[in-house]
Amino acid sequence: MELAIQKCTKAGLAAVAVRNSTHYGAAGAYAIMAAELGLIGMSFTSVWSGAIVPTFGADAMFGTNPIAFAAPGRTSGAFYLDMATSTVAIGKLKLAALHRKPLEPGWALDTSGQPTTDAAAALESRRLTPLGGTRPLGSHKGYGLAAMVEILCTMLPGAWYAPTRDARHPGERFFNIGHFFLAIDPKCFRGEGEFEVDLDDMIDALHACRRADAAQAVLVAGDPEAQAMAERSELGIPVPEALLEQLRSIAVECGAAWLLN
Repeated sequence: MELAIQKCTKAGLAAVAVRNSTHYGAAGAYAIMAAELGLIGMSFTSVWSGAIVPTFGADAMFGTNPIAFAAPGRTSGAFYLDMATSTVAIGKLKLAALHRKPLEPGWALDTSGQPTTDAAAALESRRLTPLGGTRPLGSHKGYGLAAMVEILCTMLPGAWYAPTRDARHPGERFFNIGHFFLAIDPKCFRGEGEFEVDLDDMIDALHACRRADAAQAVLVAGDPEAQAMAERSELGIPVPEALLEQLRSIAVECGAAWLLN
């Protein structure tokens, strides 16, 4: 993304593709790098292990293949979207398993391709539905988005694509994961500050939208994350007891001091 930003400041628009990488963390962290400098940023990545089952399929063929988009505002901060192309991220399954809670119907499938609400079983099978959950609810759209990310992140830079990775590269020790980054300078399309003013106007209009439930405000992408950041910066990060036990076991096994209470 740093290279895309550097090129974008000279050309107005720049794309950079990566191969021979590994897990790169949160997709949004890279998109927001561009927005903090007044640019529009996009970030995508492939994932080495299958997680998304194609519509009408029973086996995982794509990773969660996230899409991140960030755009700079003037007074509203940045519009910030970071989403998996599966109905939920794999982390949601882990959290449900740690809290010993059932999954929402439509999130995951069992090994036979049938819906399951058992978090532990779903985590073991790693079969997530595409964004939409079912065909009547639009899972074919999430499936298509996952394929789009795979094309940009693997075939374009020459990384390994998930559906045939094991068949084409059996026994390989390292994972040739690919990423794709895009940076756009709004000043190459609009007058100075015009894009930011319009973005603020759109976000304000969305926040002012008439509520279906008086107790629930209308949110914009990035709002829940910003609220969580503020709360956890002040109050700390909640950790499930099951995760604490796992961490405590690791500390004991390696002789590290236990510092969490």
